[in-house]
Amino acid sequence: MEILYNDGLTETDHEKGLSDRELKKECFLYARKNFQGKFFYNVDSGRVILVSRDGLDKWYNTTKTRDQALSIKKLDKFLENGKLKNQSSDNYKRQYVEGFIYLYTPCKINITDYYAVITVKKTKGNPDKFYHYYLQSIKIKPCSGNGTSS
Repeated sequence: MEILYNDGLTETDHEKGLSDRELKKECFLYARKNFQGKFFYNVDSGRVILVSRDGLDKWYNTTKTRDQALSIKKLDKFLENGKLKNQSSDNYKRQYVEGFIYLYTPCKINITDYYAVITVKKTKGNPDKFYHYYLQSIKIKPCSGNGTSS
């Protein structure tokens, strides 16, 4: 599979000087300022996705790594360029939830290759909402030999 990246993201000198907690908070504030309350059109699914405070809070409460914290600055690109990976119904059968869609897109954060795996909640009578995302390491398998057998 050919991997096409959004522009990579690397910590600035300022960010390198921050503790993990400070970096996460600064990135969270960046996301609130730049994404909260805005809509993003996902090209692959044809769906419009709202970034709400709920989704950003869920991200904040589950983020544990510097790369995950930094990656929120690319949320708009993740939502716009993510490829539809899967869909599911709502297991809890909530009245206003149709189900979930799962998007993925490759990204490079601090020179490490990841897939951003994004969850979007499909709702009834309201816009789809960004629910959460996480970074999944991309495992590059080494080539074994020259392809000939003896």
